[in-house]
Amino acid sequence: MPFASLSVTPTPRLGGGDVRTRGVGATLSDAKGMAGGDVPMRGVGATLGDASWIAKWWERVEVLTPNGPEAALLSGVDVQSADDAIRAGEALLARGVSAVLVKGGHHAAEDRSVDMLVTAGGVRRFERARVPHDIHGTGCALSSAIAAGLAQGRPVEDAIERAFGWMTAAIAGARRTGAGRMVLDFGAAPPADV
Repeated sequence: MPFASLSVTPTPRLGGGDVRTRGVGATLSDAKGMAGGDVPMRGVGATLGDASWIAKWWERVEVLTPNGPEAALLSGVDVQSADDAIRAGEALLARGVSAVLVKGGHHAAEDRSVDMLVTAGGVRRFERARVPHDIHGTGCALSSAIAAGLAQGRPVEDAIERAFGWMTAAIAGARRTGAGRMVLDFGAAPPADV
């Protein structure tokens, strides 16, 4: 069965968050597992509306990749620290998700990015230097890279390590193509040692 990367982000010009979620059940009905990220609607004032469709996918999500604010919304735990991220991850595990990677990249005041992986087997901290950037879509791209690693048969932690390696290279090669935000270098290769 295929793996899928699920990212539900609103498209304001189309009328809000639920527009892009229609048909998700049909599209993902054959998916073995998913790396899901960016589920809440950030920055546009949209909500998930009737989010009952999410509940049926929890147990199929192999790695959920919310940032702190998204993890807070999904879990009910205010995420302000690594300990909070662990508690939010544990709350999401209790819903049936296999692993939760709570991304700490939204704490802009810090010079380190700290992401917490929470699984039934324990907690792993991923920490690296923050790379200053003005790039949109890094969370979706990371989730997709993790899903690609899972589809290759990599264990969860290996898929995440490799995705982080690729993301670092993709950010380093990002370029501005106009007046908007920079665009990731989607052709970037992860370091050979990852």
